[in-house]
Amino acid sequence: MSGKRQHILPQFLVKGFSSRSAHSNHFVWVYRKGQAPFESNIINVGVEKNFYSEDDSTIDEKITDAERGYAELLNELRRIKKSELINKEMLPYFIAHLEIRTRNVRESLIEISDLSKPLKNTPRLAAGMNSCLSEGVIRGTGKSPLSA
Repeated sequence: MSGKRQHILPQFLVKGFSSRSAHSNHFVWVYRKGQAPFESNIINVGVEKNFYSEDDSTIDEKITDAERGYAELLNELRRIKKSELINKEMLPYFIAHLEIRTRNVRESLIEISDLSKPLKNTPRLAAGMNSCLSEGVIRGTGKSPLSA
């Protein structure tokens, strides 16, 4: 779900590491440097306020929309037996999608954006980045949420 509390990793992925579940709540163990481990609901794990954008909630909404197909893919992967075939076509897009969610890539994009601010065609640069994402990374969902 989109909003101000934005997860660095999708909850459907973190759920696979659950130590226990109670109704629709899933819990994982959290390990932080210099602190004792503790168990927490995945709603509170790997989440930051406005991680993707402070002033544009549409980015998180588009990521959330794109992940519906990836959640189905991951559930399918969890159910299959070793001898069964998997949907190999969608896997590279899923991996690339997870990569663009990382802090490192996000900070690199911000740095590139800061370097490009003196350019007069910055809106064209943003449009080009959206086009690249919608055509390359998110196309595995069968739709292009960034072009909506």
